[in-house]
Amino acid sequence: PEISGAAFAMKPRSRGSVRLNGSEPQTPLAIDHGFLRDERDAEVIVEGLERLRELVASPEVSRYAARELRPGADADLHEHVRKAARGFFHPVGTCAIGSVLDERCRVLGLRSLIACW
Repeated sequence: PEISGAAFAMKPRSRGSVRLNGSEPQTPLAIDHGFLRDERDAEVIVEGLERLRELVASPEVSRYAARELRPGADADLHEHVRKAARGFFHPVGTCAIGSVLDERCRVLGLRSLIACW
């Protein structure tokens, strides 16, 4: 048996980008997640991992935990976060109303947009 826990920046300050790779609809998009571009995001995740370690050390949980597998009790959390950062939810498919969409969810700057799927 194993207990698992994770820490994620649920409101990251870092920003990535999505752009076209070609004119054909089947061409995969160029997605740059931009993970941890803003150092504050790494700090949030490190803090989350520190809180997880505190939880595991508590009397209520410690009796169920033998050891920390990842990143390991002696690991540098800042280094681990930099090496292991990944997304939690699918990072594309949303956009901000007012900057990309109008109040009726129409794409700004385009007269007619046809969704193809």
